[in-house]
Amino acid sequence: MRNTAKLVAFVSIMRKLLIFLVCALGFAQVNWENEIIDSVYSDTGNYHFNSMALDTTGIPCVVYITGGFKTIMFAWQTDSGWHKEVVESGLKYYGFSLIIDDSNIVHFSYYRRNDSLDITYHCHGCRNSTGWQIEEVDSTVGYLGNYFWNITSSIDLDTSGLPGIAYTSWNIEDSLHYIKYAHYNGVGWDTSVVSYDSAWNGPAPPDWCPSLKFDSNSVPHIAFSRCHGTNDTLKYVVYDDSLGLWLVTHTIYCHSGTYPLFLAINSSDYPCIAYNHEAGLAYTWWNGSVWNTDYGIASIGWVDVRICLALDSLDRPHILYKHWGTVFPRYCYKDSIWCMCGSVEPDTLEFHVNADLNLVFDSNNRPHISYKFVRIDGRDIVGLKYAKGTFVGVEEYESGKIEKELELQVFPNPTTRRVNIQYTISVQSDIELIIYDVTGARKKSIQHEAQPSGWYQEKLDTRNLPSGVYFIVLKQGNEKVSKKFLLIR
Repeated sequence: MRNTAKLVAFVSIMRKLLIFLVCALGFAQVNWENEIIDSVYSDTGNYHFNSMALDTTGIPCVVYITGGFKTIMFAWQTDSGWHKEVVESGLKYYGFSLIIDDSNIVHFSYYRRNDSLDITYHCHGCRNSTGWQIEEVDSTVGYLGNYFWNITSSIDLDTSGLPGIAYTSWNIEDSLHYIKYAHYNGVGWDTSVVSYDSAWNGPAPPDWCPSLKFDSNSVPHIAFSRCHGTNDTLKYVVYDDSLGLWLVTHTIYCHSGTYPLFLAINSSDYPCIAYNHEAGLAYTWWNGSVWNTDYGIASIGWVDVRICLALDSLDRPHILYKHWGTVFPRYCYKDSIWCMCGSVEPDTLEFHVNADLNLVFDSNNRPHISYKFVRIDGRDIVGLKYAKGTFVGVEEYESGKIEKELELQVFPNPTTRRVNIQYTISVQSDIELIIYDVTGARKKSIQHEAQPSGWYQEKLDTRNLPSGVYFIVLKQGNEKVSKKFLLIR
């Protein structure tokens, strides 16, 4: 009976913990300052394809489609508004991916479709001080299929600043679709086949959404989705230079789904992938020993889903995503738990919007996004928006500099009553130890005095605090470090 009582008590605590974790996700918020990049009175066929990057000074730049997929526009933010110019027009364009190098030279990859010649070109665009230079990296004789909305390209720069591109292609001789890779060697483009499915002869390419990233050694990593209806997989491949081969190093099986997806490489050169898994948002990462996955972060549906992943300076994942039936994208990020920040704008319209999403971080760890919007005002107004985010409340924060001067530990976490606080300071000075709630409201000063360097311990009694997420912040001069804990009643 005693063991049964203990089990019931444990189950009760865990149920409270799970319920509160779900509720706690709603506390995190991001304030967005948004502005219109471009808009027209039109149907919803404009601004489907777009990609954004920041230059070295933090200026956002966007490449996007307009005019019924037949004009590529490039825009960048100025003090007087968004300046726009035409990159190319006259054919059909899709699958954009944009990046800017350390010399502020713009690079982007895309598909150019010439219906009269029945050729699809895989292109690289480059904008320097003399203007735009466009070159055809590769070409496909024939049509890639009516599923071009998911036939994306992905561009990244190696450590020498040379671009590489991952893209979907088709071999007319054997009717097979390929994931291919092209890399600029300083003179021309070297291309290779990353993967293909020899068993597939369906009307649509089975390999979708290639996402490319270079690591710190200029090794290319690619993630892509292989779709077979009810037997889908996410493939992660790395190029082995000694073997001269692309090696599949991880496969994720899914009954149906796995696309779209987005790959990032963290500061340890480990892969992190956000993707659709069984109509839910999933995040998989390698920690140096094993693969880990968070499933069901959010419900995102099956049709016209969009996902974009970025890592902040502490390698925390941030995901911008959109699912079927919504107008505006949603935002979430993970520190100790997933924080669901909601829609980037109030989303009251019942309207379908399908368009690329973009998320990048500046040097101050502020997120920048671009996305399509729709406003119904007699006639449909569609366009492209840019927004810069600011986190509301207190965040866990540790930088390399702070870790050398201040160290802070908070346990147990979660807790039901008492919190142990241990901290170390490296130099004698005034310090302050404060508790904040998740909105940033100051709740109590635990310690505020001059202390010599050394190791210290405090105990915090939380009886007067309601259940919630809290932050312990240690301040020393202009430096600070914070830790989050979860209080459960």
